[in-house]
Amino acid sequence: YEAYLDVVLAAYRDAGIRAVFSPMLADIPAVNMVSRHDELPPEVQEMLGTKALAAKEQLDFLAAQFRRHPVGERLHWAVAPFAPQRCTPQLLEGCAALAERHDLPVYTHVYETRGQALIARQEFARHGGSLIAYLDSAGLLGPRLNIVHSVWIARAEMERMAAADAGIVLNHLSNFKLKSGVAPVLDMREAGVRLGLGCDNCSGSDVQNMFQAMKMFCLIAAVSEPEPGQGLAHEVLRHATLGNARSAGLGGRLGAIRPGYKADLILIDLNDIGYLPFNSAARQLVYTETGRGVETVIVDGRIVIKDRRATTIDETALRRESAGLMRHFIPDYEAVVKARQSALPHLLAAHRRVWQEALPLHRFLGRTRD
Repeated sequence: YEAYLDVVLAAYRDAGIRAVFSPMLADIPAVNMVSRHDELPPEVQEMLGTKALAAKEQLDFLAAQFRRHPVGERLHWAVAPFAPQRCTPQLLEGCAALAERHDLPVYTHVYETRGQALIARQEFARHGGSLIAYLDSAGLLGPRLNIVHSVWIARAEMERMAAADAGIVLNHLSNFKLKSGVAPVLDMREAGVRLGLGCDNCSGSDVQNMFQAMKMFCLIAAVSEPEPGQGLAHEVLRHATLGNARSAGLGGRLGAIRPGYKADLILIDLNDIGYLPFNSAARQLVYTETGRGVETVIVDGRIVIKDRRATTIDETALRRESAGLMRHFIPDYEAVVKARQSALPHLLAAHRRVWQEALPLHRFLGRTRD
């Protein structure tokens, strides 16, 4: 595992990117994520994953990496229990202790899908059917905690998080693509829970584009109620800058152009058509910018993009290498898809069972029936 981790961190370092790195930990097998997984054929269970490393082994590994790769000018660490339903109390408590010991933020995936909300009610009854209460029981509900997605979170849980100064990182782009539903942004704003914005991984939203994430936030908030209200562009800019810095435990160091803050900046070309005529920096940055206008990127005072070209890597060589790797990747991928084909009917049946269960939450729009 260390060899893989070293390659990833080296890539971030060579590119000059600031990274908050958080390998995910889980000591409950992946197959347990499927409703009534014991009814699946043994070979399908094996495909999904029936084994997991012990909590102590994973926590010791992560602590060792903190020593091998100390926090630097652009490298930061976080603790990331994969998801509450994939973690035993021992692992979650260990994550809380590790974060406290090293003064680190915590990220975990919570309530991304309807199935996860059902798991909470079916398997966490002693915690009131709430994954937030489960996290609280392990000592994680507090200012360090950030839960990612939160599509199927209940209002009372939002208020409990707000009272604890825990945060939510929204990933609307991947939630839409993966048909997870619409996160209740209006309720989150009313509850006062602190917010950040994410893009999820590349398979979930295709691009790591914060401009798309900001615009999506505003559009979803706008269709949450018919009443006119304050403009959302200035608000979402705070979530994407100061809010995200706060989620990473870097508040007061990142997210603003102020004395003493890190020099992480982007320079926008206002000659781009999206700014003609130029009326509002906030509105046009949020609603019209796609990334096309980004002319220069500065990370920790170092220029890493200049005239829309990377200064830290050979882009032509990277494209050539990627094209060469794809010649081998495509047949490998096709072989994996073929080998997993037999599992699809069983997983589809499990997926449909999730939708047959009653749940007092609705997170889809535009249908004439529930």
